[in-house]
Amino acid sequence: MLSISVVLFVVVEISSCQLYDAYVVPADPEGLARREVVASNGITLSYLSGTGPQSELPRLIYIHGTPGDATAFQRYLFDAMPGFESLSVDRPGFGFTQPKKLLNSLPEQARSLEPLLVKRGGIGTILVGHSLGGPIAVQAALDYPEWVGGLVILAGSLDPALEHVAWYQYLADFAMVPYMIPGAWRMANREVIPLRAELEALRPRLKELRCPVAIVHAPNDMLVPIENVDYMLREFPAGRVVSVIRPEGKNHFVPWNDEADVRRAIEGVASAMKGARPAPSPITEEKP
Repeated sequence: MLSISVVLFVVVEISSCQLYDAYVVPADPEGLARREVVASNGITLSYLSGTGPQSELPRLIYIHGTPGDATAFQRYLFDAMPGFESLSVDRPGFGFTQPKKLLNSLPEQARSLEPLLVKRGGIGTILVGHSLGGPIAVQAALDYPEWVGGLVILAGSLDPALEHVAWYQYLADFAMVPYMIPGAWRMANREVIPLRAELEALRPRLKELRCPVAIVHAPNDMLVPIENVDYMLREFPAGRVVSVIRPEGKNHFVPWNDEADVRRAIEGVASAMKGARPAPSPITEEKP
């Protein structure tokens, strides 16, 4: 039987990598609308959106990492990017999305987003993915290229060679141990363990990517190595990456501690989609 000290070590090690309290789903912020849509894989995807008439605007969707929920991007909904309808989703396994089960398959995660992907005025949806949300956004762009117009990848985990599962993560999924760990942390652990294989399966398709991409990744990121940026620059087609922002003095949580650069990256992708400026060759390097 595991000693209490070992169990506590497992909980502390896993929880130290997480941002959100796992015990309760945060209440919806006042002023945001909660909606849902049913995907073809049976997932009822819950999401938040700003209020007001936005149905004619191009769409922008924020995808959280693990763990997390739609409230992670609430500031980007209250102060929405001009000219866009902004949504933030509860990914399968988190928040109010039902049923409460994980989808460890990147294609199935992308399939859950498919009902929200739209093209308005000839402009496809921009997907903004943080951490694990990054490869999910890329998968959606590959699976639904006619509907996804641009990508913004924030501290994204794309390189399978950089995915290493620690021993305590396997332990945390063994026997009765998962029941000693708060729900969202348990879900997060079970998402991360198979990620390397999912990224290996994604890799052969990366050259198919059609849309412009912006990347924001801090050199000091201790959770997702900055070398993921080099991987994307190698594997994505030439000219698809329109900007790379490597903010000094920041960390993995750039959506919250580097909002200005995130918004700048979104603006850059939107401009590239509208043809306001040509895609650079091979990239535009920006170092604030």
